[in-house]
Amino acid sequence: MFAEYCAVPFEIEPIRVHMPDGTSHISPPLAARETVASSSYINAATGLTLSRSEQSNLLTRMSLFAQPSTTNEDQLAVSVPPTRSDILHECDIMEDAAIAYGFNNLPKSMPTTNTVAKALPVNKLSDIIRKECAMAGWTEALPLILVSWILRLGRR
Repeated sequence: MFAEYCAVPFEIEPIRVHMPDGTSHISPPLAARETVASSSYINAATGLTLSRSEQSNLLTRMSLFAQPSTTNEDQLAVSVPPTRSDILHECDIMEDAAIAYGFNNLPKSMPTTNTVAKALPVNKLSDIIRKECAMAGWTEALPLILVSWILRLGRR
């Protein structure tokens, strides 16, 4: 967000970091990160029966360069660019495949287990506080440490 206010907007200036042991490296690293994702996991979580090539096409639409793995028949080799810092785990890759497919296009089914749930009182309170902050016009995020501090005050 701050990059638009730099002297040259949206430009990345690499720097060389010298470590105490005498080694150095250039930061930030802009190379793509290689990872793998299970094709069966993507199909099971989304309720689909897509082939690995179809899943690769979906992930490519989401700026993840994917192709079927040559070493494992169930895996996709995924290259995550440095612009996708939100991709941390395999579930993030599955979520991107579901987004590219379209959440409204996913098959709807009843879960295999039954649950009875309700919000905890602390969650209800934090939802009320969050809604009031938003309606007050605050644009900054409320840090979690501040929320827990507010909740501790309410318990006294």
